[in-house]
Amino acid sequence: TAQNNLVVDAVEVIPHRITVYGTESQLSTITSVETEYTVIDGIKSSSEFQVKLKKNNDGIKYDREQITLNVPVLVYTERSIEVPINATNIPQGRDVKFFPSQVMVSFSVTLDDYKKISPEDFVINVNYNDFYNNDNARVEITLEDYPTSARNIKISPSVVEFLIEKR
Repeated sequence: TAQNNLVVDAVEVIPHRITVYGTESQLSTITSVETEYTVIDGIKSSSEFQVKLKKNNDGIKYDREQITLNVPVLVYTERSIEVPINATNIPQGRDVKFFPSQVMVSFSVTLDDYKKISPEDFVINVNYNDFYNNDNARVEITLEDYPTSARNIKISPSVVEFLIEKR
């Protein structure tokens, strides 16, 4: 795709089935049909492309010579938001503090979805039972939940320090 454009869904192959002609023994070995190698550069919007089927030298015939690829493309932009780190399963009488207490989540998003996404859409829960025995007082951060429209998600920092306090 062109810069700031991404394929947003599966590429649709039209038709998704073709008829193949040949002898019974030839047909018994076929599991798929290939297209010719085709380079398509700089796609800026959803587009359809005609792609030729690869010729088969075994005497096998197809009911068509080409297929259509429907490529769904949208313009994307980068966005970054701060997301708090939450600790779960903390025993009574203990508090956990993370340093930093929030991480920066960067992602690609369509222009249509840009304003629809908020920090509350991202969930970072760190289970106390998974990190309380860490000798280096560091824990890796992973997203538990995020909007499906967010792509290429990056978390910074990906590892934070923690301090366990008695109340």
